Amino acid sequence: MEDYTFNVLLILLGWSLGLIPSVLMYLHNERKGISDFKAGLKVELTEVRALLMMNSYILSSKRGWLDRELLEEAVDYMTEREYELPGYIPLEAIERLKTRVGEMADEEAARVLSSMRGDAGSRFNLKHFDISFLRSNIDKIPRLPTRVQQRIVVVLHKVNQINEEVDAYNERQVLTFSTSSAENHEILNRNMDSSEEIIAKQGRVISKLISELLNFLDE
Repeated sequence: MEDYTFNVLLILLGWSLGLIPSVLMYLHNERKGISDFKAGLKVELTEVRALLMMNSYILSSKRGWLDRELLEEAVDYMTEREYELPGYIPLEAIERLKTRVGEMADEEAARVLSSMRGDAGSRFNLKHFDISFLRSNIDKIPRLPTRVQQRIVVVLHKVNQINEEVDAYNERQVLTFSTSSAENHEILNRNMDSSEEIIAKQGRVISKLISELLNFLDE
């Protein structure tokens, strides 16, 4: 009986030892999968954050909502990428403005920046902020720390909201070409003005949320 029990234990031990390589391989692949997901997510979120910030800059410049913080973020981004906005003042001029505003008191800086208004009647062809990599890997979110999961859910929700506002803005812009009523045209323009303000402000909020999320992912 003792020999039988001993043999059974040996079989179980051998079976258990045989599982170890498989378990180790699974854990390795799991860690690598999460690592690859985090790396890809950081790339996508960095790009989305930049687009949100630049949209906010363009819309705020047009409407006189520009402030020191947004100006500095936009200039730093454009300088880093050697990027210039078509139809806007050259990057060198924006850099000089940043330096000049940086030397001003807050009240004077606010006055100067609020006076920088573009053509209030001009409109834009706004596009969705794409987070397709995150959406296609949604199943990996539960494997991340809780606070990272929570921040991702908030970012997803906020991006959905701003994309809905972009859709509403573009639909209203199309309607302006088909309406013959001056009253309806005025209403559509007021609604688009409102959408531009929402998109500019929400873009800054989401940009900050993404910055926090990127910091969490680096931990």
